[in-house]
Amino acid sequence: MKDGTTGIGGRRIAGFLMLAASLMGCGKSPSPWSPPEIRLDVRETSLGQARGGIMLQSLVASPRSQHVAYMAKVDAKALVVVDNVNTAAYDDLAAGMLVFSPDSRRLAWGAMRDKNWYVVVNGIEGRPYEGLARGTLAFSADSNHLFYAATRAGKWLVNADNAEGPLCDEVAALCVSPDSAHVGYAVRSGPEWFVVLDGVAGKRYDGISVDGIYFSPDSKRVAYAARRSGKWVAVVNGVEGPQYEGIGLASIAFSPDSTRLAYSAAIGDGQCVVLDGKEGPGYDGVAAPVVFSPDSKRAAYVAKRGEKWVVVVDGREGPKCDGIIQGTLSFSPDSKRVAYGLVRGQTGAVMVDGVEGNRHEVVGTYTFAFSPDSKHTAYGAKDKGKAFVVADGVKGPAFDEIVGRSLLFTQDSKHVAYVAKRGPKLVMVVDRAESPEYDGFLGAPLLVGDDASTLHAIVLRGSEFLRVEVRLVGSAAK
Repeated sequence: MKDGTTGIGGRRIAGFLMLAASLMGCGKSPSPWSPPEIRLDVRETSLGQARGGIMLQSLVASPRSQHVAYMAKVDAKALVVVDNVNTAAYDDLAAGMLVFSPDSRRLAWGAMRDKNWYVVVNGIEGRPYEGLARGTLAFSADSNHLFYAATRAGKWLVNADNAEGPLCDEVAALCVSPDSAHVGYAVRSGPEWFVVLDGVAGKRYDGISVDGIYFSPDSKRVAYAARRSGKWVAVVNGVEGPQYEGIGLASIAFSPDSTRLAYSAAIGDGQCVVLDGKEGPGYDGVAAPVVFSPDSKRAAYVAKRGEKWVVVVDGREGPKCDGIIQGTLSFSPDSKRVAYGLVRGQTGAVMVDGVEGNRHEVVGTYTFAFSPDSKHTAYGAKDKGKAFVVADGVKGPAFDEIVGRSLLFTQDSKHVAYVAKRGPKLVMVVDRAESPEYDGFLGAPLLVGDDASTLHAIVLRGSEFLRVEVRLVGSAAK
């Protein structure tokens, strides 16, 4: 399983912003997809014109597409623009450090003036530092707390709500628990590494895995991979598991109910999955991470033996194939169904509940879409140069591309929505109804609104940012 796509003979099966899902379910053919006819009531609100000197890679949208912010260069200075309003100018800004709080009420960024670096929150500067650690700026889930790592006098520290922790040689992998009550990070002191959880240092090791620290969904358990004397262990709430030659990068996964833990480990010349403390069968490779069902009772993962790939569901191997399309392995919301994209030869298809669907020239990576009621599936594909979405076996209108990570069902499971490209323009599509054309979508391409008949997005038309609210209007969209 290669990063991004899986292909045979040098051909990439799933390129360019495509999606994957399925069309068959539970061994039965569903009724043909026939959603109620609707039209789109599109309302646009201007968020201002893009400034000259905009740093395109800095563009961020707030949760639920309410605000837009970006960094810009103006008259040899750098500043942040929020909804067309300039903030104070600085000598420089920290790349990758422009973050909205989950409730969208706060915006934080890193800025430098007179050789001092600050974290600025809604225009208010924090303490001055020699430097800021990129990738560590994080709000808590409840938006009430802010954390980041910084340097002073050649040493590192963690700032939590403007209160400083002790100085150390290096800080990495800062993580906040889902309930916002805990913070953990990895620290290096001399040659040794250890995890600090809520200010308390854990056991010392030769190294901590770069993928960092994992909190369980209920925030009661914390796990990470650590190395001592050339061996790796998974550490859960301070308790070490068995020693292995290695633990898979980004492979640690808690179940939704927080009671189960899985990770991949190196054994001999191969790999296995360790689930609930028990080793599974050995394979030549395991693609992380393990996927748990929403009810936490089932588990699935991708593995390789020889030149063939399989999906292992509840300990049972599926049929061998030439590749598994990355990011498509999914359980339905009711946990009863499982689906994934696969490659055979030079074409792709989708397997749902053991039934392989129609073949296409391209089936894409990321995202698989089950409907909220678990009864329907949809995916993007491409044949003969035309891209389309297939919902329960029914092809939608043809486009040049289907934009990756945009495919979803409405909350009532009656409609499928996505972003598509026709020529240089992009449109929002719901079933067969289209929005006006735009030049770009910012952040998550499409977000479900507060009810089953509303969608939100931030778009770009020319140089103007717009917040778009799309309401589905029709006999069944109320």
